[in-house]
Amino acid sequence: MAKEALPETKKSKPARRRKLSDAEEVLGTHLMRIDPDEDFSDVDGDPKTDFALSNTDPNRKYHWASQSDIGNYKSGQLGYKIEHYEEGGVFATLNDEQRLGERIEKKDLILVSCDKAKWQKRNRYEHVQTLQTNEAMIKKLQRTRDMRRELGDDDDSEMRA
Repeated sequence: MAKEALPETKKSKPARRRKLSDAEEVLGTHLMRIDPDEDFSDVDGDPKTDFALSNTDPNRKYHWASQSDIGNYKSGQLGYKIEHYEEGGVFATLNDEQRLGERIEKKDLILVSCDKAKWQKRNRYEHVQTLQTNEAMIKKLQRTRDMRRELGDDDDSEMRA
Protein backbone atom coordinates (compact mmCIF):
# COMPACT_ATOMS: atom_id res chain seq x y z
CA MET A 1 0.00 0.00 0.00
CA ALA A 2 1.12 3.45 -0.76
CA LYS A 3 1.65 6.12 1.83
CA GLU A 4 -1.01 8.31 0.26
CA ALA A 5 -3.67 5.69 0.88
CA LEU A 6 -3.35 5.76 4.67
CA PRO A 7 -5.68 8.17 6.47
CA GLU A 8 -3.96 11.02 8.22
CA THR A 9 -4.07 10.94 12.00
CA LYS A 10 -4.27 14.09 14.05
CA LYS A 11 -1.26 14.83 16.11
CA SER A 12 -2.23 14.70 19.75
CA LYS A 13 -1.37 17.54 22.05
CA PRO A 14 0.98 16.79 24.89
CA ALA A 15 -0.81 16.08 28.18
CA ARG A 16 -1.36 19.14 30.34
CA ARG A 17 0.33 19.11 33.69
CA ARG A 18 -1.83 19.40 36.76
CA LYS A 19 -1.66 22.83 38.34
CA LEU A 20 0.14 22.76 41.68
CA SER A 21 -1.52 24.18 44.77
CA ASP A 22 0.11 27.06 46.64
CA ALA A 23 1.41 24.70 49.32
CA GLU A 24 2.87 22.36 46.69
CA GLU A 25 4.59 25.26 44.96
CA VAL A 26 6.16 26.45 48.23
CA LEU A 27 7.24 22.97 49.29
CA GLY A 28 8.13 21.87 45.78
CA THR A 29 6.47 18.49 46.26
CA HIS A 30 3.12 16.79 45.92
CA LEU A 31 1.24 16.50 49.20
CA MET A 32 -0.11 13.04 49.89
CA ARG A 33 -3.33 12.62 51.87
CA ILE A 34 -2.86 10.70 55.09
CA ASP A 35 -5.95 9.09 56.56
CA PRO A 36 -5.56 7.83 60.12
CA ASP A 37 -6.16 4.12 60.57
CA GLU A 38 -7.17 4.67 64.17
CA ASP A 39 -10.14 6.57 65.61
CA PHE A 40 -8.78 9.44 67.73
CA SER A 41 -12.15 11.02 68.61
CA ASP A 42 -11.79 10.21 72.32
CA VAL A 43 -8.47 12.04 72.68
CA ASP A 44 -8.47 14.73 69.98
CA GLY A 45 -9.89 17.48 72.23
CA ASP A 46 -12.71 18.31 69.82
CA PRO A 47 -15.59 19.86 71.82
CA LYS A 48 -18.12 17.95 69.71
CA THR A 49 -16.82 14.66 71.07
CA ASP A 50 -15.44 15.94 74.36
CA PHE A 51 -18.86 17.17 75.55
CA ALA A 52 -20.94 14.54 73.78
CA LEU A 53 -23.87 13.03 75.70
CA SER A 54 -25.28 9.54 75.65
CA ASN A 55 -28.73 8.23 76.54
CA THR A 56 -30.39 11.65 76.22
CA ASP A 57 -34.11 12.24 76.65
CA PRO A 58 -35.57 13.56 73.35
CA ASN A 59 -38.01 15.79 75.29
CA ARG A 60 -35.22 17.65 77.11
CA LYS A 61 -32.84 20.35 75.88
CA TYR A 62 -29.35 19.93 77.38
CA HIS A 63 -26.79 22.69 77.94
CA TRP A 64 -23.35 22.87 79.56
CA ALA A 65 -23.44 25.83 81.97
CA SER A 66 -20.68 27.54 83.90
CA GLN A 67 -20.81 26.97 87.66
CA SER A 68 -21.06 30.72 88.24
CA ASP A 69 -24.19 30.93 86.02
CA ILE A 70 -26.17 28.07 87.56
CA GLY A 71 -28.41 30.47 89.53
CA ASN A 72 -29.43 32.25 86.33
CA TYR A 73 -30.39 28.98 84.67
CA LYS A 74 -32.34 27.61 87.63
CA SER A 75 -34.29 30.83 88.26
CA GLY A 76 -34.87 31.78 84.59
CA GLN A 77 -38.06 31.43 82.56
CA LEU A 78 -37.14 27.94 81.34
CA GLY A 79 -36.42 26.49 84.78
CA TYR A 80 -33.31 24.47 84.01
CA LYS A 81 -32.51 21.63 86.37
CA ILE A 82 -29.08 20.22 87.18
CA GLU A 83 -28.59 16.73 85.78
CA HIS A 84 -27.28 13.95 88.05
CA TYR A 85 -25.97 10.50 87.19
CA GLU A 86 -28.80 7.99 87.38
CA GLU A 87 -29.09 4.37 86.33
CA GLY A 88 -30.19 4.47 82.66
CA GLY A 89 -30.08 8.29 82.58
CA VAL A 90 -28.09 10.76 80.54
CA PHE A 91 -24.30 10.79 80.94
CA ALA A 92 -21.22 12.44 79.44
CA THR A 93 -19.79 9.97 76.93
CA LEU A 94 -16.09 10.59 77.67
CA ASN A 95 -16.36 10.96 81.45
CA ASP A 96 -14.68 8.11 83.28
CA GLU A 97 -15.60 9.11 86.83
CA GLN A 98 -19.32 8.52 86.96
CA ARG A 99 -20.83 7.94 90.39
CA LEU A 100 -24.56 7.59 90.88
CA GLY A 101 -26.22 10.63 92.44
CA GLU A 102 -23.44 13.11 91.60
CA ARG A 103 -24.10 16.00 89.28
CA ILE A 104 -22.69 15.67 85.76
CA GLU A 105 -19.63 17.92 85.42
CA LYS A 106 -16.95 18.40 82.77
CA LYS A 107 -14.13 20.97 82.81
CA ASP A 108 -15.82 23.28 85.36
CA LEU A 109 -19.13 23.08 83.49
CA ILE A 110 -22.32 21.50 84.79
CA LEU A 111 -24.93 19.78 82.65
CA VAL A 112 -28.38 21.36 82.94
CA SER A 113 -31.58 20.63 81.04
CA CYS A 114 -35.04 22.07 80.46
CA ASP A 115 -38.23 21.10 78.64
CA LYS A 116 -37.48 21.09 74.89
CA ALA A 117 -40.92 22.38 73.80
CA LYS A 118 -40.65 25.33 76.20
CA TRP A 119 -37.09 26.04 75.00
CA GLN A 120 -38.24 26.05 71.35
CA LYS A 121 -41.14 28.41 72.20
CA ARG A 122 -38.70 30.78 73.97
CA ASN A 123 -36.42 30.76 70.91
CA ARG A 124 -39.36 31.61 68.64
CA TYR A 125 -40.33 34.49 70.98
CA GLU A 126 -36.76 35.86 70.96
CA HIS A 127 -36.64 35.58 67.16
CA VAL A 128 -39.87 37.60 66.80
CA GLN A 129 -38.58 40.22 69.25
CA THR A 130 -35.35 40.56 67.27
CA LEU A 131 -37.22 40.94 63.98
CA GLN A 132 -39.48 43.65 65.46
CA THR A 133 -36.53 45.54 66.93
CA ASN A 134 -34.62 45.40 63.63
CA GLU A 135 -37.68 46.56 61.70
CA ALA A 136 -38.17 49.53 64.05
CA MET A 137 -34.50 50.51 63.75
CA ILE A 138 -34.61 50.34 59.94
CA LYS A 139 -37.81 52.45 59.80
CA LYS A 140 -36.22 55.04 62.07
CA LEU A 141 -33.14 55.24 59.85
CA GLN A 142 -35.22 55.54 56.67
CA ARG A 143 -37.23 58.58 57.77
CA THR A 144 -36.68 61.67 55.66
CA ARG A 145 -34.82 64.39 57.44
CA ASP A 146 -35.44 68.10 57.29
CA MET A 147 -31.92 69.49 56.96
CA ARG A 148 -33.04 73.03 57.89
CA ARG A 149 -34.02 71.95 61.39
CA GLU A 150 -30.83 70.01 61.92
CA LEU A 151 -28.65 72.92 60.80
CA GLY A 152 -30.66 75.41 62.86
CA ASP A 153 -31.49 77.56 59.82
CA ASP A 154 -34.89 79.23 59.83
CA ASP A 155 -34.34 81.14 56.61
CA ASP A 156 -35.38 79.24 53.46
CA SER A 157 -33.62 81.70 51.14
CA GLU A 158 -30.22 79.98 51.39
CA MET A 159 -31.68 76.57 50.58
CA ARG A 160 -33.47 77.90 47.46
CA ALA A 161 -30.54 79.79 46.04
